[in-house]
Amino acid sequence: MYLLLANTSAIGDVFQMSNNPVRLQSGDGNPITQTSNALDVNIKSGSSGLPTGAATSAKQDTGNASLASMAASTTCTHDSITLTAANTQYTKAIPENCKKLTFRVVDSTMLNAGSDLRYAWATGKVATPVLPFMLLDGGSVYSESNLLLTSKTLYVAGITAGDIVLLEMWT
Repeated sequence: MYLLLANTSAIGDVFQMSNNPVRLQSGDGNPITQTSNALDVNIKSGSSGLPTGAATSAKQDTGNASLASMAASTTCTHDSITLTAANTQYTKAIPENCKKLTFRVVDSTMLNAGSDLRYAWATGKVATPVLPFMLLDGGSVYSESNLLLTSKTLYVAGITAGDIVLLEMWT
């Protein structure tokens, strides 16, 4: 860090500020070794925006989640969506307070990976693809942990009739 001094012809040496050496130099970058003029120094001050004073409970930010909603998952729900027709939107309501969601698509025998799956969190995006939507490649698994979902609906559409979306939801 350099300290810029105005109206100087020269000063010199390295100053120590907060364990960081500071070398004095003029506006044109030349080292300053001495001066006969008064120094004009501008030091920016201000607030960091951090709370001041003692760290009391009133000054603690708990974030957006309550401690109750951060409790361990205890219930697992398995469900499925049969994609009877290709390129048709199907929906699944995700349980209240879902903390982990996993899904994948399999073929109608449930022995093999299914075809590609389009999914979205808004209606009207997946049957006839309209951005934004996401694509889950056949054989891939979607998995999200540490969720705090409330009343969400998953919208899906497949390219092959008869594929099945398998879901695992932890609350």
